[in-house]
Amino acid sequence: MGNRTRWLAAGTVWLLLGAPSSAQETPHGAIVPMNGTAAPSLAEVARQVNNPIGPLLQVTFDNEILGLRGGGLAGVEPSYAGSLEPHGPIPLDRIGLGRFEWAENFQIAAQMIVPFVETVPGPRGLGGVARKSGFGDIQLGAVIAPNRRSGFLWGIGPTFVLPSASDDALGQGKWQAGPAAVAGYMGEKWTAYLLAQQWWSFAGSRARADTNQLCLNYVLLRNLPGRWVVGMQPTMSVDWTASSDDAVQFPVGLGVGKTVRIGSLAIQFWLEADYYAVRPAAATGPRWGVDLQITPVFSVP
Repeated sequence: MGNRTRWLAAGTVWLLLGAPSSAQETPHGAIVPMNGTAAPSLAEVARQVNNPIGPLLQVTFDNEILGLRGGGLAGVEPSYAGSLEPHGPIPLDRIGLGRFEWAENFQIAAQMIVPFVETVPGPRGLGGVARKSGFGDIQLGAVIAPNRRSGFLWGIGPTFVLPSASDDALGQGKWQAGPAAVAGYMGEKWTAYLLAQQWWSFAGSRARADTNQLCLNYVLLRNLPGRWVVGMQPTMSVDWTASSDDAVQFPVGLGVGKTVRIGSLAIQFWLEADYYAVRPAAATGPRWGVDLQITPVFSVP
């Protein structure tokens, strides 16, 4: 991982983890109300965990098992991908915009995805399978959005991919940038939104192919009593440089989650199974996936 990549990643972590600077310190990473207000109920925290522009500072540990087309059992080769995903609000006064009156009603919702472990099968001599493990390419995204906890949600901003992979097989070797946008609705019972990110490569290894790709996370969730939630939140991808038969990966799935309190810390557990209804015809792509997410919440406004 290059020095520039390390500094960019470290700066984003600092902004995210430093955002709730007025929060009170408590032991064990407790949920901490800011500005001296009363902490919201655990039910409200459970709802806001799924708000893409919400007020919570949270970190998701994402663990996914993918069944890739290959030479394994029933023609499927398993692969594991894990990532660390901090997400939270950044007040506009942190970037010098607090002097504007309109800034009181807006914030920056920022997210970073750091793939920390991957095992990707690849060909090896004599018909065997070699596996690559390590760090993948880091994703950074930030949208400016209104301070809303319900109703119509929207946000727009930039998104980046950093060539931080520890092995060529685990990344694309390109600096990438483009727009990000989120739009949807959040109510007492239903949450539905689309988060779109488009990336074009603009620098990086000349030996690697240029990139032009879309990542679309679509979410539909139903809140149930007892802080349970059911629904789906898979991610569709489109490689605009590939042929039409190999461009799209489109999963559909069903998952269930629950928010609990362990000690003084609120944590959401989410388990989802996905089937890739559309997948590349020629390339080795996933046929199915099982995703386990563990999301501790560290502070609230």
